[in-house]
Amino acid sequence: MITVKLLKVEETKNIALLHQRAFNNFFLTSLGIKFLKKFYASIIKSEKGVALGAYDGNNELVGFAIGATEKKGFYKNILKNNFISLSLAASASLLGKPNNISRIIKAFLTTETSNNEYLNYATLLSICVNPEKKGQKNR
Repeated sequence: MITVKLLKVEETKNIALLHQRAFNNFFLTSLGIKFLKKFYASIIKSEKGVALGAYDGNNELVGFAIGATEKKGFYKNILKNNFISLSLAASASLLGKPNNISRIIKAFLTTETSNNEYLNYATLLSICVNPEKKGQKNR
């Protein structure tokens, strides 16, 4: 049986590990577990962040959906309010690949559309299912 609950900051390690498994070759994954933990913690702590986890019968996190109640300025605020901790968490990965520094800043600052009509709505930022659990029926 799958249960859906709000994610807590204390669960960011499991969230980051699941992200790493599901999005193995993605840019954010390349920034490392420390970064992912800080990134997801910053979303969970944000008053505009929405974070839901799907748990199996053993209370194991098998999926999650992360979003925001309003897209406008969400990533900019996350970056502004958590710049030092996110930078430190990603530093080892960024030092090894300096071009990733501009890539991450661009990713955070250019995710908004030029059509302001779409920025006032809730948005889904990430949805993830454990690759080993995909296709299994809800028991």
